[in-house]
Amino acid sequence: MQPSARPHLMPTAPEHYDALIIGAGIGGLIAAAQLAQAGQRVLVVENMSFVGGRFSAFPVAGIEFASGAFHTLPHGGAGPAAQALRRAGVQMSIPSAKVIASFHVNGQHVVARTGFEVFKILPGIRDKWKMCDVLLRSWRGGSYDGSYGQWLIEQDASERVRAIFDRFCQFALSTTVYDIPFDEGREVIRAVLKYGLPGVPVGGARAVANGLHRAALRAGVTVRKNTHVDALLTQDGRVCGARLRDRRRDVVSEVRADVIISNAGPGSTHDMLRETGLNHHTLADDISPPPAVGLKVQVSSAKSLIDHDSIMFCLDTQRIAGILQVTNVDPNLSRDGRHLLISHQTIAPGADWQHERDLALEDWRYLFGDDFVDCEVVGVSHFPARFPVNWARQGHDVRTQPFADVGVWLVGDGVKPPGLMMVEGVAASAEQVAAQILGHANVTPWEKSFTQWARALPGVLWRWARQ
Repeated sequence: MQPSARPHLMPTAPEHYDALIIGAGIGGLIAAAQLAQAGQRVLVVENMSFVGGRFSAFPVAGIEFASGAFHTLPHGGAGPAAQALRRAGVQMSIPSAKVIASFHVNGQHVVARTGFEVFKILPGIRDKWKMCDVLLRSWRGGSYDGSYGQWLIEQDASERVRAIFDRFCQFALSTTVYDIPFDEGREVIRAVLKYGLPGVPVGGARAVANGLHRAALRAGVTVRKNTHVDALLTQDGRVCGARLRDRRRDVVSEVRADVIISNAGPGSTHDMLRETGLNHHTLADDISPPPAVGLKVQVSSAKSLIDHDSIMFCLDTQRIAGILQVTNVDPNLSRDGRHLLISHQTIAPGADWQHERDLALEDWRYLFGDDFVDCEVVGVSHFPARFPVNWARQGHDVRTQPFADVGVWLVGDGVKPPGLMMVEGVAASAEQVAAQILGHANVTPWEKSFTQWARALPGVLWRWARQ
């Protein structure tokens, strides 16, 4: 066997940028667009052949097959992600759900079109009161050292009340309510009350990713796909650039940058930094947070199985936490008038994903009976620790910038701010970093002041209950 040829090293002098961003996911592209809008020269490199990372999609068998997410922004057009997209120059329709949610419980599908109607699935006055009590206690604050689930047990919440919170956590966060710290659970509830219901962007996840890509290019960002970071470069105790390899041409080049922004996850970034030989206090220990892992099933159906635009939470299934029929918002996400439905469930570390898949399919058959016989399972996606739903389980994020003093910043779903779920946290982390690099006083542009929010809370709760 002939030895493999070495990559060709470009002899030209290294290019220089104000910022080099590793990863063209949503966080990387938002940071890139906003820095470029401020006049910075920005290069984004992406190892894959597409942008958006786990918030994109591919046309498969006539449907928009989501790469990771559910084609959904957790807080629709009002949340931090939608705000960040608008500030980055993306204009698109993101209608928020018109229904609070629905619940499959005891073999019945119960739709809650208003906040008050959630109480329909609670069997007695005690459970209804306990649900109100838990929400109010979460709003008021307080501290507790354990998980949100353990706190619910200590509040004497019934199994039904705990199941509602648990299935929400499993679907929205890909973790159980018993694995989310109490403080984080409380912040998630506050965010839901503050920013509102989920929404499916028209065009789905791929439209978001492509729209953001175009906005970044318009702002002057250079984006190079199929480009791998072979190594970070250092000078005088700081990271000053990277050695890049064009995977298509097998050509290696070097770039210099004043700052590096990594969208590759805290663990991978830590590993790249250790390989540089830098003597930095944060590199001695592994900072990788526990990841959120899960399994998603995408199903095509000739008939509508869920008659609203929100999530059906499943309280009586073995594994599936919830299902969303995204074509109720955008019929173009599937072909020939068919419907696209997506289920999600979390998976315990070390569990056999194929067994979990089989249990999920049993759940689909239980939920929809003979209607499922005529459905087509378009795909099953497993998100293990090496390619997870999120690089950090909700509430276990890296909440500092441990490498900023050597010129490396973190964005993405391993550094989500408190209470912000999935892509909402990704977008917020990117805006935070861009603002800090640019020296802006307000590094949380998506936030109203706490005082403003507190004054508005009674009206927020009333609107939530009645909408």
